[in-house]
Amino acid sequence: MHQSSLTLEFCAMRFLLQWQHKESKLHREVRKASPSVEAVRTALRFFQVSRNFSGIDKDDRALRVTRELVNVRTQSDMHPVESVEALADAFRRAKFQRNISAASKLLWLSSRSPFKIYDDRAWIALRKLGADPGPKGDYATYFDAWKKEYAKYKTGIEAAVQLLPSARPFLPAPQPSETGLRRVVQKGWFKERVFDIYLWELGGEG
Repeated sequence: MHQSSLTLEFCAMRFLLQWQHKESKLHREVRKASPSVEAVRTALRFFQVSRNFSGIDKDDRALRVTRELVNVRTQSDMHPVESVEALADAFRRAKFQRNISAASKLLWLSSRSPFKIYDDRAWIALRKLGADPGPKGDYATYFDAWKKEYAKYKTGIEAAVQLLPSARPFLPAPQPSETGLRRVVQKGWFKERVFDIYLWELGGEG
C-alpha cells in the first residue's frame, strides 16, 4: 500500500481485528509464568519467524526457547533493549540463530510495553520516513528511531483509535463490550502496535 493511500484509521482497525482474534490469546498464553512450548511455537509461527528456529517442532528444542524467554523476562532490572539483545544472544547459545526480531516479538507478547517489535519491513519503513534505524539487527538504534518516529504520529494515531468504538457493530463475533473496547484502544501498547501496522504496510511496498 502506497504511503499516500495508507491511513492510520486503516491501521487502527487492522490491529484491532488482529488483537481481538489472534494476539490477545497469544499474549494470555505467552505471558504465563510457565508458557507451554506449543504457545511459544504458535507465537513464532504467527510472527513468521519460526523458520529461523531449526527443530522447533521438537519439544526439547521448543523448550529451550521457552526457558530462555522466561529467564530473560524475569530479570526486571534490564532495559528493554538489553532484554531483547540478551534473549537473542541466548537463542544463539542454544544453537539457534541470533534473532532480534523473534526476541522482540516474544518479549512484546510477554509484557507488551515498553518493548518495540523489530521487523525488517518496519526497518525499511523507518528509512523511507527519513529515520536512521541503524544497520539491520541493531536493536538499540532501531528502538530509538522507532520512538522518535512514533512521537510524530502519536496525535494522528490517538485520533484514529478514538473512532474504533463507533465501528463496533461491524466487528465479527465475539464482539467486545463498548466499555472494554474503549479501554483497550486507549492503551499505550495498542497505539504503538497501530504504528507497527503502519510500518509493516509501508515497508512492504515494492
